[in-house]
Amino acid sequence: MRVLTSIVSLPLILSCSHLSDHASPRKKGIPVLSQPLSETSAIQVKTLPSGLRVLRRLRPGVGVVALQAWVEVGSADEASAQEGLAHVHEHMLFKGTQSYEQGAIDATVASLGGEINAWTSFDETVYHLVLPKEAAGTGMSLLADLLQRPLMQAKDLDSELEVVAEEIRQDQDSPGRKLSQALFTQAYGAEHPYGRDVAGSLEAVARIDHTKLLGFYKQFYRPERVLLVVDGDLTAAEFDALVAKEWGSWTSAEAPKKIAIRGPAARGSSLRLLREPVAQAHFGFAFTIDELSDEQRADLGLLAAVLGQGESSRLVRELQYERQLVNAVFAYGFDPRGPGMLVVGGMTDGQRLREALDAVIRSLLRVAAHGVDDDALQRAKAQLLAQAVFQNETVQDEASRLAHFEMMRGGWVAEEAERKAIASATPARLKALSQVLISENRQHLTIVLPEGAEPGFTETTLAAVSSGSWAAGTSELKLVKTLPKADELGRHSLRLASGVEVVLWPNPQAQVTAILATWVGGQLLETTGTSGVHGLLSEVLVQASERYSEVELAQRIDRMGASLGALPGRSSFGLRGEVLSERFDEFFELFIDVLKRPRIDQEAVDRERSRMIELIRSRDDRPAQRAYSLGLKAIFGDHPYGMPLEGEEEPLRHLSAEQLREHYHEHYASRPPTLVVVGNFAPERLLEQLIAAFPVRSDGRPEQVLAPTVEHLKPKSLEPQWIDLERSQVQVVRSIPGLPIGDKREAELVILLEILGGSSGRLFQELREERGLTYGISASAVIGLRGGALTVHYSTAPERLDESLKALDACLGRFITEGPNADELLRAKRYLKGARVVARQTAMARGQELVLDMAYGLGLGRSEALHQELDKVSAAQVQALAEHLFNPANAHTLLLGPKAKAQSKPASVSLLDTP
Repeated sequence: MRVLTSIVSLPLILSCSHLSDHASPRKKGIPVLSQPLSETSAIQVKTLPSGLRVLRRLRPGVGVVALQAWVEVGSADEASAQEGLAHVHEHMLFKGTQSYEQGAIDATVASLGGEINAWTSFDETVYHLVLPKEAAGTGMSLLADLLQRPLMQAKDLDSELEVVAEEIRQDQDSPGRKLSQALFTQAYGAEHPYGRDVAGSLEAVARIDHTKLLGFYKQFYRPERVLLVVDGDLTAAEFDALVAKEWGSWTSAEAPKKIAIRGPAARGSSLRLLREPVAQAHFGFAFTIDELSDEQRADLGLLAAVLGQGESSRLVRELQYERQLVNAVFAYGFDPRGPGMLVVGGMTDGQRLREALDAVIRSLLRVAAHGVDDDALQRAKAQLLAQAVFQNETVQDEASRLAHFEMMRGGWVAEEAERKAIASATPARLKALSQVLISENRQHLTIVLPEGAEPGFTETTLAAVSSGSWAAGTSELKLVKTLPKADELGRHSLRLASGVEVVLWPNPQAQVTAILATWVGGQLLETTGTSGVHGLLSEVLVQASERYSEVELAQRIDRMGASLGALPGRSSFGLRGEVLSERFDEFFELFIDVLKRPRIDQEAVDRERSRMIELIRSRDDRPAQRAYSLGLKAIFGDHPYGMPLEGEEEPLRHLSAEQLREHYHEHYASRPPTLVVVGNFAPERLLEQLIAAFPVRSDGRPEQVLAPTVEHLKPKSLEPQWIDLERSQVQVVRSIPGLPIGDKREAELVILLEILGGSSGRLFQELREERGLTYGISASAVIGLRGGALTVHYSTAPERLDESLKALDACLGRFITEGPNADELLRAKRYLKGARVVARQTAMARGQELVLDMAYGLGLGRSEALHQELDKVSAAQVQALAEHLFNPANAHTLLLGPKAKAQSKPASVSLLDTP
């Protein structure tokens, strides 16, 4: 029975066996490689007077012998009226010889403990045996009888034609087989010998008669077209004796005929859609090339391995694991004597087919444009060279390897040249081959769809999907080649087709590179039932990924001297990392792996949750933090901004790893982030990596449901809220509604806060320096996407509380009525501008400022504009803002601490009261 594997397996093998489906044919398309043989003298090739070539490989002590006859004829040598004849002929040789009646061949080999089989391909037909060394003589006699003295009786032909017909029908039930044949027919053309089925069609096989069979044998089964291969446990004398006895008298009366030259492949491109009774959709791409140099043959095998062979290969990783668009994907190089090709294919369901085709085309385009990275190339080299080592384990596999190079590549020594070609391959070489192969004009695409599935998917649809993907992919590549013009600071800002907002800020002199990815969300996505989910998520998210365990990830980060952390905020969530610039390429891969495929294990969640709960319980030990949280609660109420960032104990208790995974996937991993990179890196290369890491999605995620804009609560009473706590001091928090992110008065606000709450501000001077009422006092703001708040915070002795409150109200009251003086305004501007310059020294600081500006829609130059706006702010503007914000009706005062012994409650004063 002929064995013909579909293109669902890695290499396309056109092979046949008269015995079973478990034959082991040579795998075409993957370069057959090995380490150099240490005993080259053990390999000899000679040509007998008859023209028969003989290759021997003596391996004393292995105990077995492989005997193979490679006939330089295959289905590609058939005339148009002979389709399927090479394969039928191979079947008929096993129907008996002059010395072995029908059935005796298999029985004889089996009785000796050996195996015999054969295959027919485009360019050769191979008969192979492996036997214990004691049976070498019988095996050689049998093989010689098979080729030189077959019976091929007319009475056996009809029944064998029926066997072959059943085999063809069996193949017709295989969707992969149908796909494979359709793809080869498209790529080479129906009239090209590689475009025809090795087995032939049912109609062609039915037309084969005994005359054609005998004529085929006479024409092609001649000594000069045969390579006899012996590999195993024989001495030179034993080998010579067997060859002389069994093959020495085989001659041919006719003059040798030249081997036919295979014509070029089909020109142009093609598309074909088939509907069959199958469960899944199958797809295949083929890109042809008429001539392959020896170096290109090696590169073709490497390119196929990089693309779709092994779990770490590009298409398997991108399409199967990361995006889950396919159930299987593969690639192989087909490199026969004639024109070859690169094949990429896979299986999916009809609903994912469009996106899978789009992903394959875009990925191939990126390879053609930018090549492959050296790490992927090194893995492919190791993979191919390891295959060669495995091939040397058995005499039969080594015999096949030697025969392949001897017959098809000009000599067995060519193996060494190919091994060197593999070892010397570079990304530039694979890129050059990719650019020759991969183009829309060379694409041959075949689809096999289940009957009834996706009824609207027609060949017109297929053409639209294909052309659209090539066009979109080409546009992406143009984006990489022509980065948007940098602004005056050297920053490139762009939006990828996937929706990812990107800012690249390269600096060739930078020793550190920072990368940040952020989404709008964070606390705005929390409820009273999930309070603290982002704090917990930020701890476990960066501990492991699908690729790296906790220990592996930590070790890799440490070896790179890098840092990786999460960024949970009131209005955003994301990841940040920094690394020495020389290790950035390695770190980028790790960063994206954690960002897109974090591993959130229950063990890690339990561990970090316990630690967070202990921190929450210790809030009473940190009265300043507790007071601050309660002050915000008074302004924001049950809005997420009113909840503590670290969360609450009860909701945290019930958060599971599964809930965290679902939350991260729904709100972050499935949505395009804003991504900023600052430091020393190659912008074009990084952009290509980002396009690959964030492909275009077609599932259309719904908009995030964020908490609404805050409707600021008014205090129920102007009376301060007092929480009695046994401590030495009273914590005082004055909180009022503030400004949201993007408010045009932000420059005025930061000046206001600096004049009031800076280290030399009014509150510090009046309450500490002049009156000694507190050790320190601050004025700060929460500026959120949905609203803001201002807080003034200090602590004081219980017996001085009334005095401090009066002083606070008086200070604020004078500021409202008088505004800042010229010196205060100038000093605040100078400090804020200087502090910004100091703070922005690091790549991470600049990146964090940028990523939030972009994520919130404020624009690339927003921070620089704010910096410049400081100079324009007048004292009157600051005073007007103070009057607007410090509205007594909206102010809330929280007191947390002990009461003075003789005091029941503090006096209530107005912000407008002045001493």
